[in-house]
Amino acid sequence: MIRIYDLTAKKSYTVTDEMFNSTYPSWDPDGKYLYFLQDATFNPRLDYVEGSRFVFSELTKPYLLVLKVSDKSPFAPKADSEEDKSAAEKKAGDKKDKDKGSKEGEKKDTVKVQIDFAGIIDRKVGIDVPAGNYGNLRAISGKFYYLSFLDRGMMPEGPPDQGDHYNLHLYDVKEQKDTVVMPSINSFDVSDDNSTLVVKKLDQFTRMDAGAQSPPPPDDKNASINLDEVTLEVNPRDEWKQMYNEAWRLERDFFYDPNMHGVNWQKVRDQYGSLIDRISTRDELNDLIGETISELSAGHTYVYGGDKRMPKSVSVGLLGIDVSTDKASGKYRIERILTPHPGKKELASPLADPGLNIKAGDYLLAIDNQPLDIREHYLKYLANKAGKLVQLTINDKPTLTGARQVIIKTMDSEDQLRYDDWVESKRQYVEKASNGKIGYIHLSDMGGAGLSEFGWQYPPLYKKDGLIIDVRYNGGGFVAEMILSHLSRKVWAIGRWGGYGSTSPRPSSAFYGHMAVVCNGETGSDGETFTEGTKALKLGPVIGERTWGGWVGIRGDKPLSDRGGITSPEFPTWSIDGKWIIEGWGADPDIIVVEDPAAALAGKDTQLDYTINYLLQKIVEEPRKYPQHPPYPDKSLK
Repeated sequence: MIRIYDLTAKKSYTVTDEMFNSTYPSWDPDGKYLYFLQDATFNPRLDYVEGSRFVFSELTKPYLLVLKVSDKSPFAPKADSEEDKSAAEKKAGDKKDKDKGSKEGEKKDTVKVQIDFAGIIDRKVGIDVPAGNYGNLRAISGKFYYLSFLDRGMMPEGPPDQGDHYNLHLYDVKEQKDTVVMPSINSFDVSDDNSTLVVKKLDQFTRMDAGAQSPPPPDDKNASINLDEVTLEVNPRDEWKQMYNEAWRLERDFFYDPNMHGVNWQKVRDQYGSLIDRISTRDELNDLIGETISELSAGHTYVYGGDKRMPKSVSVGLLGIDVSTDKASGKYRIERILTPHPGKKELASPLADPGLNIKAGDYLLAIDNQPLDIREHYLKYLANKAGKLVQLTINDKPTLTGARQVIIKTMDSEDQLRYDDWVESKRQYVEKASNGKIGYIHLSDMGGAGLSEFGWQYPPLYKKDGLIIDVRYNGGGFVAEMILSHLSRKVWAIGRWGGYGSTSPRPSSAFYGHMAVVCNGETGSDGETFTEGTKALKLGPVIGERTWGGWVGIRGDKPLSDRGGITSPEFPTWSIDGKWIIEGWGADPDIIVVEDPAAALAGKDTQLDYTINYLLQKIVEEPRKYPQHPPYPDKSLK
């Protein structure tokens, strides 16, 4: 909701409906209206994967508040005489502007704003723009700018994209006309005097008159803002001192505990701040800040980034394979071609492409006609070739006789492939060990990736007798409660599609079997939410080792002056019985199973094996099967 504080009356007024989220308030420069965006259009979209979930998107529309009781909506119907008068006034105003000339930044008379707060919520006026995904509304005289964007989902994750997916709109209130001024931008801003608009698109800044309905032509040199000609003198030591003090203040102002965990925060600043004049690199500043905030003994206290001089790196093309060295021949042998689940084939090794017919046991003899020898690492010949086409020489024996050449496009990273290959090996292992009775899901994090993994892996498994959800090495995030909410649904009836279709639970896709969660010391943050939530909601036992122990939430929205930053733990959570949990200790499993390092080196997974055996025993002791339908009713006339 939006509130206005009256400095004279020293009173705060709520001016929008508390039922709806209202954002981006912007004053009409003429003093008649307050423009804003509001999420009030609830058009549900069904989840077609499971059919039992829904989501709301494109909720937002622009609105305005009429500030004075005596003023009308700008869209109120007008009589012909009013239209003629308005047209005449506009013509006279245009002539006056033309005679006077347009002077950028010309100072206008101060507008006196009068607000009648009584009944102001009821003076909300909708603006004829379809509901969508909008943001950054900014009003100018008689018009307002705003951004629209497509809901692109949470994937793919990784480094931030260019952000150039916003369309800049200008709405003319009098003409009731919406115009896309410039597509695919990053951001915009309007000068304080509402005369000039500046638009950022990738690394380009464009200046134009506020109210213009189209960008200036490309050959308009005055429109382009060339930052290459801007120089800025920076004294690193002064900047480091300012950033150190800023980092200290951010923790002081945003740390969740106003008592700073009992630490004398001023004394900490005096102690560590005395070293600021002795540091000589940006890395040392990060180290000093890290030492300072470590005194809080809290998780999620990160220090990152900054204006560092990084050496230029060279990319290396990767093949998505494991190799061994054949000492007898001095050649490389392909031991394994990494393969994820068939449904994620687009992430497979390029050597797995159809038609190449490369298999484990084949020899990799040359790259781009450069013979390979085990005395040199084969990746040497893939330097600076990430994402590029290369020629491989392959044979089923360690000789060039009968060898063949194939062209593949190298990978720039194997991280996702190796993760998917690992998960697929676990899934197949559980499938085989349980004779198909138990399903397996691994969640890498509690962000977009984890939600995606749950989304495609869960639907085929909800009818299994058992389900293992593995959150070992889970990197955290914020979606654990969404997954917990889904798993918490209780089956209360059984249905069937048609007379002879398959049975399904109500709610649709709710799990009816036995579930267990596996965790370890690398299960962190929101992964711990899932672990502790599983216990609290009694969804099944948690098996493994105590988790990481960092549970006070953070944001990464307070950068330092050189784009480095820190995080301030500011969102605490406690148990329903009023006790601190997880932070500083972790989530304890119901059943402790410590990973056996020797077994792990031998390729065994003692924690997963224990969980499989536990669920198989539960399935035998407490079978959970859908009941058969009752006898069909006899409704014949007797």
